[in-house]
Amino acid sequence: KGVLRITKVNATSTAKKMSRRTNQEYITIKNTGRSTVLLDGYHLRRDVSTYPFLPDTSIRPYQSLTVRIGKGQPTDSTQYWGRDSTLLRDSGDSVALMSNRNVTISAKKWGKHINSSSVPALLLAPTARQPRSLLLPPALGRYHLVSREATK
Repeated sequence: KGVLRITKVNATSTAKKMSRRTNQEYITIKNTGRSTVLLDGYHLRRDVSTYPFLPDTSIRPYQSLTVRIGKGQPTDSTQYWGRDSTLLRDSGDSVALMSNRNVTISAKKWGKHINSSSVPALLLAPTARQPRSLLLPPALGRYHLVSREATK
């Protein structure tokens, strides 16, 4: 199974030119699992702004994908949100990685928010199909296993 986590967020941009400032802001997602994860239908969310991943985007085991807030040419390891202005507040903000079913897979908060830690990720099936079960983050010190039928 693949496990996706938002591992880094850079909300600080120091460049004077706005086009450079937007690409100094970025979000990095890492697959810490042993299987490739296909991101079809997945998106990043910050408040009301969303970034849908490009079609056929996948993250191989132990690899990362960085989404820069500005504009640029996408590569296997970098995509661009396409904004003309900055998005992330360095004083405090949060971003979330959402599944194709609009379930939070991983989230990262910083600054004025409660703490700077990453919310634990859910275990994902190695394909685009919905997993048969999900291991949810600990609640009161226990893990909860939620099972459901796989979709065809």
